[in-house]
Amino acid sequence: MANNVRYTILENLKTELDKIKIANGYQTNIISVSREFKSWENLTSEKFPCLFVLDDGREDLEAESGDWVFMNMYPAIVGYVKDKNLVLAFGKLDSDIKKCLYSVNLGANCKMVTPMGYDVIFTMDDVRIFQLSPKILYDFLKSDP
Repeated sequence: MANNVRYTILENLKTELDKIKIANGYQTNIISVSREFKSWENLTSEKFPCLFVLDDGREDLEAESGDWVFMNMYPAIVGYVKDKNLVLAFGKLDSDIKKCLYSVNLGANCKMVTPMGYDVIFTMDDVRIFQLSPKILYDFLKSDP
């Protein structure tokens, strides 16, 4: 079922983003990655940086081939960074997220992940809120949508 494929891919994306740690060769230690959105005002300083993998259902048909359907989905990755040197902290996290997205294995049905541009939603003092919507190409059988 396509929705089950979507769910599995997004859960795998959450798992992979949660591996962004200095011990794993990244420049940043992600504190948490969640599929449930939380407002930054409700988080203590110890919870930054954090990411949220959100699915608003956006997708489009890429192609059909025989028994297979190929779809693109565009989940939102919302991130919060809080640091005295915000530009440096955001730059490191940006690099780490792209490194992760280019190297992830999100399951057999996921064919390609392409990072798209960032939108900075909010910057105040030492906090930045941003969103990235990667393009994820995935497939499923027509007989098991």
